[in-house]
Amino acid sequence: MNPISLKTHIIILCLTLWSFNTHAKNDPEIFIQTGHSHYVKSVCFSPDGWYIASGSSDKTIKLWDTTSGKLIRTFQGHSDDVRSVDFSPDGRRIASGSYGSTVKVWEATTGKTITTFQGHSSNVNSVNFSPDGRRIASGSSDKTVKVWEADTGKTITTFQGHSHFVLSVNFSPDGRRIASGSVRSVYRSKDNTVKVWEADTGKTITTFQGHSNTIISMNFSPDGRRIVSSSRDGTIRIWDLQTEKVRKIIFPLPNDQWLAIKPGSLRYFSSPDGDLYAGVRFANNSYNWKPLAEFREEFKVDKTIPPIVRILSPQSDTHVDHHTIGIKLHIDAQSVPLEPTRVFVNNQAIDQKTILMLDAFKKDHVCDYFIPLGDPKNTIRFDVTNVDGMNGFDEIVVYRDDL
Repeated sequence: MNPISLKTHIIILCLTLWSFNTHAKNDPEIFIQTGHSHYVKSVCFSPDGWYIASGSSDKTIKLWDTTSGKLIRTFQGHSDDVRSVDFSPDGRRIASGSYGSTVKVWEATTGKTITTFQGHSSNVNSVNFSPDGRRIASGSSDKTVKVWEADTGKTITTFQGHSHFVLSVNFSPDGRRIASGSVRSVYRSKDNTVKVWEADTGKTITTFQGHSNTIISMNFSPDGRRIVSSSRDGTIRIWDLQTEKVRKIIFPLPNDQWLAIKPGSLRYFSSPDGDLYAGVRFANNSYNWKPLAEFREEFKVDKTIPPIVRILSPQSDTHVDHHTIGIKLHIDAQSVPLEPTRVFVNNQAIDQKTILMLDAFKKDHVCDYFIPLGDPKNTIRFDVTNVDGMNGFDEIVVYRDDL
């Protein structure tokens, strides 16, 4: 096998998107809800999980009982397709955006219109309540994102920066940022970016570029540190807000196969046969490549391998007569990115602000921690989880003799 040059790249030979057929004979199914007379464009659960709201091209919103599938009520008032629906965090209101360029807020219990927001000059493609329920963000084909007062419909801020239709908007979990995804057009301006904005000011924080086609959907991770986006280019991308780079690109492939790569690296994850759909290209030469599957031993990362966590010093059952202990920790990430290390003392999570950590990212993966000791017996545990959910840990017991 020839050695891989520095100019070697992974190339994807086949990409396919598919849609799931909910009426297939072997698909699991609880019930089928019918009632809309046209396409259903958007659905969302109520915060308590008891109800589903659906928005349709028949210009209506419908509220359904998730237990029985029963239609509870129909909301009428939009003059055009309903493109997006979202429950307020308390579940009492529903926001909707329509191709009629309006945003409406409804009482969930009665179907009564509370407020109609007017200000967009074209279709409203996406709406989202802020985590505190006081604001609503909307994305429109007029290329803007607007933030509104949820109670009054007053425009707080208009974000301008996209050069094409905005199809998706979402608040971050803390409500301080808004992400938006836009369209790519062959005949008009090309955008297809994900933008992150300051929710209060509308200032652009960062723009993620990489998708080669329209951004269909995007959302924040629960911790607000990442954004996931899906696109008509057939890929799913995970973006890191700290580094402002793409962390992983996922390729859905035929026959339930998939491939995930990290840009700039030859390390990859895949289903059993996912790497049969890609190749390794040498020295940027399109005619000089081999199937990626030939390099599984060198490049493929086993998702089931957890990070290795080992306390190098001190040994367990150490006795000290002071209020802190220095601990030297070795972490082997197994080539998979890691989440922040969590530290527990006597099963209580320790606030990272109270921990002094030195050289956390040294090349030899050895970290120095100084942990406060508050009890005569202290069980100290270091818990490390990678981005794929695999966990590794190590712990020691330290006795404080001066208490």
